Amino acid sequence: MRSADRSTAVTGSQVRRAPAGTSWRTNRLFHVLQVGDQAPDFKLPTTGGQELTLGDALEKYRALVFLFYVLDFTGG
Repeated sequence: MRSADRSTAVTGSQVRRAPAGTSWRTNRLFHVLQVGDQAPDFKLPTTGGQELTLGDALEKYRALVFLFYVLDFTGG
């Protein structure tokens, strides 16, 4: 996999022009977890208008999968 080391945010136009298989490392902006690392606790809004923390979700469900759709503006 090719690597494009960037110290600032990657723009959409940069991604579109990049060759397939380019890996964008933006470690200054994001903490990259390795396999086996524990994720830091965070909270996200639910579709019901409440907040759910990672810790609360793990207590309730034991395992989680987060799926993010980039530029998905559908209503659900």
